[in-house]
Order: sequence, then C-alpha cells, then structure tokens
Amino acid sequence: MLQGLPTASAPPILLRLSDELYAHWRTIEEEFHALAGVRSSFIAFMCLSLWSTWLPFLEAWDDKWAHVYRRDRHRCQNPVCTRHDATPHHIVFRAHGGGDEAENMVTLCSWCHLESVHRGRIRVEGTARALSWRLGRRPTLEVQERTRLN
Repeated sequence: MLQGLPTASAPPILLRLSDELYAHWRTIEEEFHALAGVRSSFIAFMCLSLWSTWLPFLEAWDDKWAHVYRRDRHRCQNPVCTRHDATPHHIVFRAHGGGDEAENMVTLCSWCHLESVHRGRIRVEGTARALSWRLGRRPTLEVQERTRLN
C-alpha cells in the first residue's frame, strides 16, 4: 500500500496496488528522489505542480458566460438533445466576424458543439432568442426555435 501525506484536516490516502505496479511505483519514486534531491512524495510533487500551474488561472477566472448559462438553463440548446454538460458556442463564429454578445452565444453540450456543429452535422443560425437549426449534412430535420419545419 502507498500512503499519501496526511494533514491535520485530511486522513491519508490508501491505494491497493499489485506487486508489479507497486515495484514500478517504487522505481519512479526512487528516480524522482535522485533527480529532485528531495525525499517528498512524487504524488505530493505532482499535486503541488498542478496547483502552482492552475491556481493563478482559477483565481483570475471570470465567468463571462454566466448569464448565457443561466439564460439557457445550463443545458444543450439543440432541440433534439437533453444533455447538461453545456459549453458556450458562438452562433456566428468569431472567425466569421461574430462577437461575444449574449445574442450570439448559445450553450451546447460538448458532443453537439464539437462533433456536430464544428464538423458540419448541425447548423445553427439566427440569434439566441430565435434559433434556426438544420440537422444533418443534407438537412433531414429543420427546426425554428422549438418548432419542427419539415
């Protein structure tokens, strides 16, 4: 078993490893100690590295899309999708002159955003209040807001 470094407020982390994986882990720890010249845990080093890299970003986080998430109820706006892993999407891409205004933003789940819209399987047009959807490379379904057109 490997044990993490306990703190006053947290118990140690216990991991069950096979003998082979434990031997491999010990090799990594020994190499880390030889290179770093310290006796601390490699996991502690990885955690500290992660925090030192991401903490400045997280502290400066400005959720400029919060109003878009609230408006769209934190769900994908594709009329045939019910997922909630929403991410902001520019209706008119920035590369095509679109801006960051709320009316040019809509929330889509990661699949609809990356796999559908950005790969040309779904086309969304209009403004956030009046979206027009064409589903399929050769549209098999057209939806104006939430009304099916064909």
